[in-house]
Amino acid sequence: MGLALRAYALVSSALFPFIKERLRKRHAVGFDERCGFYQPDKLEKIKNRRTIWIHAVSVGEVQAASPLVAEMSRAGWDGATLVSTVTETGARNAQLLMGDKLTAHIYAPWDIPRISARVCRALDPAAYVTVETEIWPNLLRELRQRGVPTFLLNARVSDRTWARVKYLRGVLRESYDLFDCILARGEEDAGRLSLLGIREAKIHTIGDCKIDAILERREVAEGKLPGWRRSLSLPKKAPCFVAGSTHEGEEDVVFEALARLSGEGEKFANARLLLVPRHPHRAEDLKSRASHLGGAALLSEIDAGTPAPRVVVVDVIGVLYELYGLATAAFVGGSLVDRGGQNILEPASWGIPIQHGPHMEDFAVPTAEFDALGAAGLISNAEELANLWRKAAGGELAEAAHKGAGSVAKQSGAARRAWGYVLERLVP
Repeated sequence: MGLALRAYALVSSALFPFIKERLRKRHAVGFDERCGFYQPDKLEKIKNRRTIWIHAVSVGEVQAASPLVAEMSRAGWDGATLVSTVTETGARNAQLLMGDKLTAHIYAPWDIPRISARVCRALDPAAYVTVETEIWPNLLRELRQRGVPTFLLNARVSDRTWARVKYLRGVLRESYDLFDCILARGEEDAGRLSLLGIREAKIHTIGDCKIDAILERREVAEGKLPGWRRSLSLPKKAPCFVAGSTHEGEEDVVFEALARLSGEGEKFANARLLLVPRHPHRAEDLKSRASHLGGAALLSEIDAGTPAPRVVVVDVIGVLYELYGLATAAFVGGSLVDRGGQNILEPASWGIPIQHGPHMEDFAVPTAEFDALGAAGLISNAEELANLWRKAAGGELAEAAHKGAGSVAKQSGAARRAWGYVLERLVP
């Protein structure tokens, strides 16, 4: 272990007693597990079984991990599958997506050397897989000392991290080098890892597991669309626009775009907007701000058989992907403001035209591809958004959007490739 990670281990150990109570207040649920103490019934589920421990911090990472769990089940994995998350929403999502394929769930341990040692003794994993950017050096070092193979799934080095690499090169290199196998989501990520000094023999480009997850979800979601149309009272031929995972500063642009179209006569008289804020607690305020557009309601307020208003603000978690299936066009949030952009692959998989702002750093590669195909379009204001929505409603963007869906489908199979790498390195 290099100097940077030795310092990290010492500092984390020294600070933990002073911040423990603060952490307890913020993470009361599962706090004992976060310290490496588990209920006997949970340990009994994995006792005397080869256990693959998969760590996924929250919802997005769980979605990336779920196709691997599904692939393990299809391949006949007869050991235990243990999943850890940091957030409660991640825990709920793991149960929802993985179901009976999941042997047990735990809350991820604090990355403190003595806690890492306690956890590894208790869980005794045969392999450890962590997702995307969840790199915990103390735990990885403990696993290495025990001879447990470690994997980084869907590995990515974001533009923001890469922009700071000259300040972080040493600690990043040491951290990534703790893995036995790094499964990169794309060539750009693999190239950046190589430039950091990670041995190329450790790096394998397998594709994005989130694409497998999306395609699996679409099969289920398609069956739910008729029910959504009924509950939302969507007219058959009226345009339906979805604004997904929006942040403060973006909704007013969306509202103005709809208002512009509404003033253009009969074609958009029944146009609907489904607004899905990234943070549902903002929904009530957004409902008030949208009232001038011909009525607005929260999704949770809409009763079956009651006509829905023109704008529906979604205050329910976990339905955005299904709602994209209703869309004439979809705006991807977190992109007009500097948030790195939200998941553009989800609407693309439905074959609908996509609009986004200039900040799509977290999905830079697929965004560039969809832009080049014409399946997605860059906007910076309400006029540009309204113009693309107008074209989408007129069918002008349909062929390009279909190409976007085809591009997503061609990139499937990452989970199967990932399982192959894990299987060949498993502890006997």
